[in-house]
Amino acid sequence: MARSSAAAVIKARELPGLRADLVTWLDDPFPSGARGSVFAQQGQAHWGTGFIDVLHTSLRAAELYYVNADMTKLCVAASTQLPSYRLNREDLPSPHGLVVWEQPITDPPFPLGVPYWGAMWTAGPGGVGVSFLVEREDHVRFVACADPVQGHQELTTAQKAAIRRAYPTDLVISGTTNMPFTEAPQWLPDVPLPTGLTPGELSREIDSRTFLDQAERTLITTWLLMGQTLTRDEPVTTPKSAAKRIARMDPSLLTSARYCTLRHQSAVPSERAGGDVLSLSYRHRWIVRGHWRNHAYGTLQTLRRRIWISPHLKGPDGAPLTDPSKLVNILRR
Repeated sequence: MARSSAAAVIKARELPGLRADLVTWLDDPFPSGARGSVFAQQGQAHWGTGFIDVLHTSLRAAELYYVNADMTKLCVAASTQLPSYRLNREDLPSPHGLVVWEQPITDPPFPLGVPYWGAMWTAGPGGVGVSFLVEREDHVRFVACADPVQGHQELTTAQKAAIRRAYPTDLVISGTTNMPFTEAPQWLPDVPLPTGLTPGELSREIDSRTFLDQAERTLITTWLLMGQTLTRDEPVTTPKSAAKRIARMDPSLLTSARYCTLRHQSAVPSERAGGDVLSLSYRHRWIVRGHWRNHAYGTLQTLRRRIWISPHLKGPDGAPLTDPSKLVNILRR
């Protein structure tokens, strides 16, 4: 990935503050706010009037999730093998949510590509609306650079400064999509490409769709993994100074987030036939595949039934995780 080795844009404890900043920005009618910027004009053209109200209301009610680097790597790797999954309302960890990954989840498919670091969602009657989040300077670069395919010239220094003023938060909204419930997603190569495009426009269309497909797959995979015993989450509270700032902005906003990571299960020493304990020492962590097992139950444990043993993580804390791309079948249903 373009920035996989870079430091996270924000830390887990900073997520409540980021949400508060985004809520304030979405409600700001001045040029430095969402309602007085080009963002509102473009949004109304694509999604109609009132879309900012929907985003604002959903974000205020959102549960906050921070996915650490190990789990992010697994989500990205597993998403490449995810079939055309029919999303259900029960797959969402909450009706409204904001998730930030410790590493970006997308590869920029072309020079102007902007990696996604987060996503916010709201569930409706027929599906879930999703807005992806990018790092602000990446967004400035994307908007400001020349684009021969679209016929755009590079912006001036003053114009770049104006963009930064219009988007004051560390992560900004970029790329909105809708995922219908119980329907197969329209991922490539399922959807025919439009006709009449030049080679450059056709290449750009394919890149853009591939980029969005990757983001949607990884987000769905993240949701699914959150519901498995392979992962766990624990509360993370924002610093006191940030909590006071959030209370001044909007007292109703939560000041904690859920830190999502892979569940650890230590290796258990085995015994030799003579009763001696054989000590196990591992230098890596790995994921034990999910599997079916015959479970004994009933009177005298004479009956058997199939039960599913969920995937779980083994190995010593802090050890590197083995390549998760080799363990991607955990999501198949």
